[in-house]
Amino acid sequence: MKQEGAAVSETADPYAFLTFRESNIEFYCEGSSSYLSETRKDKLDRFLRKRRTRVWGKKISYFCRKQVADGRLRVRGRFVTRCQANRLLGMDTSVLGNSEVKRMLERRLREKEESETDCLSSAKAG
Repeated sequence: MKQEGAAVSETADPYAFLTFRESNIEFYCEGSSSYLSETRKDKLDRFLRKRRTRVWGKKISYFCRKQVADGRLRVRGRFVTRCQANRLLGMDTSVLGNSEVKRMLERRLREKEESETDCLSSAKAG
């Protein structure tokens, strides 16, 4: 178990974070403790080696799905339908292309955020 305030160093024993006693293994599994200890250390070494090489980067599995998602209308990261975009803009967008509607939505949201920040700053000043 990790203690608060304890520093972790690279040269420290990699098994130090484990608080499992070898006697517990002997109790549940009858066999030589040196054999169990070695296999356990082998398994821990494998786990630690795999943990060091994990990849947390984002990987796109289906590029075509990403292209479709990039072409859809979004408001603050969420997909919106054309009807929802019409309501947000207060106009009919059926004759406009997606890129034009996207620009209009972005502009409208920017204006809305700026007006909200202006209202907040004037309320704090007043």
